[in-house]
Amino acid sequence: MFTKSSLLFALGGSALVGAVPGTVRSQDPCAQLAQSKTAQYEPEAALKCLHSMPFEPKRAVAYLDDLEKYLQFHSTADSLSNPPKTYQSRPVDFWEGLEVIKANAKQGKYRSQYDFDTALYNHFIHVHDGHLNVIGCSLSALAFVAQGPLVSFSPDGLELPDIYTLTDAEILHKRPSANVSPVVTINGEKASSYLETLAEGSQTDQDPDARYNTMFYSLFRLKEQMAGFNSGSGSVYPGVNEYTLGYANGSTSTVPVIAVPAAGEFTYTSGKELYNDLCVPKELPASTSTPAVSSTATPTPSSSVPATSSASATPTPSAQPGYPMPVVRDSDTDVAGYLPNDPTLKDAAVLRLPTFSVGEATGGTAFDSNVVARFLKKAKAEDKKKLIIDVTGNSGGNIAFGWNVFKILFPNKNLFSSTRLRAHDGLHLLEKAAYRFLDTFHDDDFAKNEQLENIRLEAINWAGYLTPNQTYEFKSADELYGPEVVLHSNMTRAHSQNFEDIESDYQTPLQGYNDIPKNFTSAPFAPEDIIIITDGDCSSTCPIFTTLMQYEGVKTITFGGRPQHGPIQALGGTRGGEVLEAEQLQGSMLLAHEFGKKLELLSEDELKTLAAVSPAKKPSLTLGTVRINYRDTFSKYDKDSVLPLQYAYEPSDCRLFYTNENIFSAESYWSDAANTMWGDGECVRDSRA
Repeated sequence: MFTKSSLLFALGGSALVGAVPGTVRSQDPCAQLAQSKTAQYEPEAALKCLHSMPFEPKRAVAYLDDLEKYLQFHSTADSLSNPPKTYQSRPVDFWEGLEVIKANAKQGKYRSQYDFDTALYNHFIHVHDGHLNVIGCSLSALAFVAQGPLVSFSPDGLELPDIYTLTDAEILHKRPSANVSPVVTINGEKASSYLETLAEGSQTDQDPDARYNTMFYSLFRLKEQMAGFNSGSGSVYPGVNEYTLGYANGSTSTVPVIAVPAAGEFTYTSGKELYNDLCVPKELPASTSTPAVSSTATPTPSSSVPATSSASATPTPSAQPGYPMPVVRDSDTDVAGYLPNDPTLKDAAVLRLPTFSVGEATGGTAFDSNVVARFLKKAKAEDKKKLIIDVTGNSGGNIAFGWNVFKILFPNKNLFSSTRLRAHDGLHLLEKAAYRFLDTFHDDDFAKNEQLENIRLEAINWAGYLTPNQTYEFKSADELYGPEVVLHSNMTRAHSQNFEDIESDYQTPLQGYNDIPKNFTSAPFAPEDIIIITDGDCSSTCPIFTTLMQYEGVKTITFGGRPQHGPIQALGGTRGGEVLEAEQLQGSMLLAHEFGKKLELLSEDELKTLAAVSPAKKPSLTLGTVRINYRDTFSKYDKDSVLPLQYAYEPSDCRLFYTNENIFSAESYWSDAANTMWGDGECVRDSRA
């Protein structure tokens, strides 16, 4: 599967090659692709192959029946059709849209599996939640891509920006007086409006300015190939075979769309073979004793985390394109620290956090936390007075890492969390099984029995929660479950992890908890001496971390967005608190049923209900990618926890547009932010909070 924004990227300047050389004899559209001498196909040829995949209505309807059982756990499923006015995206009738697709499937209205999967993709992409993904089996075959990345920049960071091709921007960067013309239209429409529409139909960010930013090449997203407009997974045909760019000087150029194999090569000789391989489930693998637990869901350490010794290893710094030489950097995650030479930054240190996903290859949470702590100690030793934290393009990751970075920076401040789950029978029974298990067995039992310990690690995901103020522990599943009505939906009571009893050790450290020592006895930088830079595309753990920092008084500055004056949100990606994959949910439900029966944790009626709301053990179709947002998060200042942060509108403290220099130099990006927040620089008109 291609990455988030790969649909437009430079292909080394290679010309578009026709899909089928004249010597190819097979008439099957998929065989023609397989026999092609190049792995770049014309979109029409690729579509013919994809449309030749069979469609089996019975399998599709059974797939949707199972999908609904996973989607019962999606936290905003009921409120999306009538969201609060603060929400910046359009309403989506979550359940009704799914029913329309099911009715069409029953009537056999889809000509191929690809058309069915495309309908599902197009429905759920408009939910604009990066924790909600439904990417069907056929969408993993080919990706539609195009050459010619674009950029958007302003002459001074304050005037409204223009759009340029990256090639022309490079010319202007080298020769500012060059006669280069901006892009004003795409396929005959105003360029910015066209890109905004494309972003709405391809990007998961809930904020339109954040979505708009992901349409462009960015120095800060090179690892994810985010290099052009009409991004998204790339697995869905964009609706056009080419893009015609119109320039202010009246000239035009054409950017062709091509299809490429998503897995590196394409060997299928028919649509049926493609369907059977990608979409018909294979035999189930041998079951494990306990399902996997999401690394983004809880700070529970994985058994695969390397030994503590790796955390003390010294990362070898190396410079990335457009960046100065780092003091320290994890080459796996690009978490890095910089002491720039720019005069504006002479008193500043820069901590670059492009992700909170930890690099297990280099030592996981402990290693990346060590990178952060070592850098901050170095910055203090160098007498740096200011700290810039750059989270541009940060799509989230391990919440334990996000919490730990906050605790490194503010060692004497408390974590805060307020979350709710969508209340329904499946959740209630999982919580009941977990609470009853933890009431039945105790620490001595877990120490003696590895299987019980594995079940405990699963059970604590569903039980043991406190009120958000950490003063009361829910005693039973019924007490936690509620439900309470929040935005037209039955939700659990607001709750939080018990931070005094949290899993924290030297592999997955959370400073100040469970004897994990603090790197600093007091905050290394005052809140007023810290700024956080974003481009709005800050998702999952990223806004959780940033919000904790904001509670302490740290300011944000956000770059880019649509070409208009006024405020922009700093945190425009998903603000959900936990993502769960379908396989995790299925594993949890199977485990609850198995041990609910074996250990008599659930009654016969409860077991029947759990079986009825659980997805099939073997799906009718290969699931593809199915993930849901399991937790809504709420602000510390929302005393009753009634407005999910996914729907909140929270403007950044200041906004700037990118300059051409910012496109190619991270140091200039940081310098402009520092000058604006601590110097005499200005914010975009009407954007300062």
